[in-house]
Amino acid sequence: MASFDRDFAVRHALALDAIAQRAGLDYLPFDCGETRDGRLLVFETGTNMIVHAMDSPELFPYKAPQMKKVFAAFEAMLRKVCRRAPGVAIAA
Repeated sequence: MASFDRDFAVRHALALDAIAQRAGLDYLPFDCGETRDGRLLVFETGTNMIVHAMDSPELFPYKAPQMKKVFAAFEAMLRKVCRRAPGVAIAA
């Protein structure tokens, strides 16, 4: 996960974009991996998934930095959506 942005995400950019386009949602969490031959394997998805940073940093030292990116992107998405909604105040 430490090189997710420049490795995994790049290799699977077309598939990830296709998922986003077909879902048509602002946010769709899913869990995925790679098959032995390098294809994207999505094995769980749903709007009620829990994305968290509660795992032990000793066991999963790579997770916290990635979760910070996810949380920041989610907050930015919410702010963008709220700016488009009439009558919605955005706290600083």
